[in-house]
Amino acid sequence: LGGIIAFIGACGGAPPAETPTIDNSKKEPTAEAPAPSSSVDPKVVADANVDGLLAQLEGGPTSGPPSTPPPAPIPRGTPAVDVAPSSWRPGTFMNKALDEMSTATLAVQRLGESKGLTVGFDDTAATFMGAYMYPGKPVRFTRTFDAGVMYVFVSGSSRASGVQITVTDLSGQQLAGGSKGAVVFTPATSGSYAVHTQVAPGSDSSFVTLGVMRSGGLDIPVKRIQESVYGGVKKAAQLSAGVAKRGIGNSLVFHDETNWALYGTVLDKGEEITFGGLNLRKKHVLLGSGDSASTDINLQLVDSSRNPVSTDKDPDPVAVLGFNSTAPGPYSLRVQCAGATGKTLVTAIVLTVD
Repeated sequence: LGGIIAFIGACGGAPPAETPTIDNSKKEPTAEAPAPSSSVDPKVVADANVDGLLAQLEGGPTSGPPSTPPPAPIPRGTPAVDVAPSSWRPGTFMNKALDEMSTATLAVQRLGESKGLTVGFDDTAATFMGAYMYPGKPVRFTRTFDAGVMYVFVSGSSRASGVQITVTDLSGQQLAGGSKGAVVFTPATSGSYAVHTQVAPGSDSSFVTLGVMRSGGLDIPVKRIQESVYGGVKKAAQLSAGVAKRGIGNSLVFHDETNWALYGTVLDKGEEITFGGLNLRKKHVLLGSGDSASTDINLQLVDSSRNPVSTDKDPDPVAVLGFNSTAPGPYSLRVQCAGATGKTLVTAIVLTVD
């Protein structure tokens, strides 16, 4: 973090530069979701929908937007209800990478405080992302960054010896980069830039997380990050066990190494964000969950013509979609906070049946 110390100390100037894809759109306010008309227990609804989702994955490719299943009074034999989240190994890799990213985040915040600066998570688009990465196969995202604002990219991994982060303009010219776990970037002009992330050459393949921080950003305690991912990981463990039990596949794994598989963003009630550029070729499960402030999360997957192909608008804090692809895409995932007691950290996870 030596480069960050020097940069924050100077409080200006361009960071030194060292020596596919996803579009990440900013949040758009949306009409407040109506209150659920039913008082059915959300847990009953969620458990029933797990069974229905697995049945959907057993079938052929998704032919159109499935209707939201009606609330069932009794779950229909939901498999593996009591599966422990820790039994799903991909989730342990993700949590380790998130913990390492959180440690780096705290270090950056302390450095900023020592210089009288507030540095926290960016809440204008994706707050953090994650993917399972292999050497030589970078994963990237593009989004708008504001002129004169200091951004800090921090990383974590499950076992990589190093993570390389590179910021370029859309012509491919490198503007900032490094492999020491954090990179500082202050754009001279507002506009779209690309951020490329990969495990360092010679490193093991690994689940990698990338956090986006900025001057004046939000302080998000580690506990809230853990809360946000817990619901999705728990449901993924349950679904993965069901996939194996029904013979649909071996398990659920993270989406392929050229796409992001994890997104975290801060949303208020009624807000939504769209993550684009998803290439989906097989049977997939997509999940959305929030921290303790969230009460209702919705997901919708749309094709390149913006037609919905899978939707979950049930009144519960964990949303789950099943999708049998007929074409690789690209697809976009809409994540909506339909209910919350305040600003909430929402996590979306993209999985593939292995």
